[in-house]
Amino acid sequence: MGLMVDGSYSALFRNKSFIVLWINQFCLQFSYSVINFSLILWVYQISQKNIAVSLLLLTLSAPSIIFGIFAGVVADRVNRTKIIRFTNIVLAVLFLCFYFANNTLWIIYLLAFLISAVSQFFLPAEAATIPTIVPKELLVKANSLFSLTIYASLILGYTLAGPLIGFSGNYETPFVFAGFLTLFASLYFLRFPFLNEHHKKQAAYDTVSESFTHALGQIKEGLGYIYSHKILLVAILLLTGVQVFVSVISAMIPDYIDKILQIPATNASYIIMLPLGLGLICGAFFNGAYGKYVSRRRLVEISILGVSICLLLIAFAPVISNYLAFRVLEISSRIRRPLEHVIGLTSLLSMFSFLLGFFNVSIVIPAQTVLQENTPEDLRGRVFGVLTMMMSSLAAFPVIAVGSLADMFGIVRCISTLGFVALFVSLFVMSKRFVTEHLLFRK
Repeated sequence: MGLMVDGSYSALFRNKSFIVLWINQFCLQFSYSVINFSLILWVYQISQKNIAVSLLLLTLSAPSIIFGIFAGVVADRVNRTKIIRFTNIVLAVLFLCFYFANNTLWIIYLLAFLISAVSQFFLPAEAATIPTIVPKELLVKANSLFSLTIYASLILGYTLAGPLIGFSGNYETPFVFAGFLTLFASLYFLRFPFLNEHHKKQAAYDTVSESFTHALGQIKEGLGYIYSHKILLVAILLLTGVQVFVSVISAMIPDYIDKILQIPATNASYIIMLPLGLGLICGAFFNGAYGKYVSRRRLVEISILGVSICLLLIAFAPVISNYLAFRVLEISSRIRRPLEHVIGLTSLLSMFSFLLGFFNVSIVIPAQTVLQENTPEDLRGRVFGVLTMMMSSLAAFPVIAVGSLADMFGIVRCISTLGFVALFVSLFVMSKRFVTEHLLFRK
């Protein structure tokens, strides 16, 4: 495989600490992808409402608003190896608890909230650990490899969720599978060494209020650093925009499959999520192998434009499919061959989903790399905590709004509106009056 030819990747694979962190990340992301899509399908099956799915996504994002920044402070003050080990075990237990949910929405929402709350402490700890164990010159490739496995686990998890539900006949099976896989990850991570992290020495605090006040001071320090370094602020805004987009699309997928294609929502695993994941993987590989030859600014601009076009194509896929089917039927009558089934709606959706994944990851990787390159080690936890909090808080209102609007006005109108909004944003970003090359990305 071409990935292994590059000496830089070979150096990464010789790093035992990186390998352990990488495998742990894959297992947890795979488990989370399985249960995340299973939750969306499960809630939609129980309620048959977009707003119920939106409330689920809000439940998943709420802990980021509540704990996000504080989790970053913890990642800067507590040994990150301990944080990752602890969250691994707790997540495994919570995944297994879904077996007892018994199709009760409030229990499902509660467990989803707890999983998201625990994950808030895992995410900044892991993100801040990567630059500690990987040399700066290998960060782009390390991030590309991590993104590659994130999206490989996403494609496997989202693709496997539907069959696990379909073959078992119940929605609890994916959670049992995820629980045992996460338990394996927690045992494997015991091989990861305790890092000699250079945290700032913390004073002993006698009261909870003093500790809380000091934590707020550290949060303010992190926010001040981000504000004073515009390149970090732009990178965080880009990553936040991607998260908002992903959350909104996730809320609409089951209804789109159910109402437009008129097939079981579990089939979204094959039609949309599988090609989307393949696009994410190809995009991650492209960024790792060829990203250094392309201006980050230009790559991000093109990718945002690509996302907007893909959304519009998905929205109007039924119209496009009908037109192409008519043209193919006309051509087949002339050459007297049956070509009616060459172009289909599911084929178009799969193709557009692939491109959507490719452009999406081509925004994430450059922005993530900029954050890691320009943040001091003792501030990384807080910076990534701010990122997590912003992504969740800013996604909350659009997710609820889209769920309600989709129930009222229809799923196609909502997706097309989202596409036009993304198109406006892409043109806005490409305007040099808004973002100069120095402000967006220097490279």
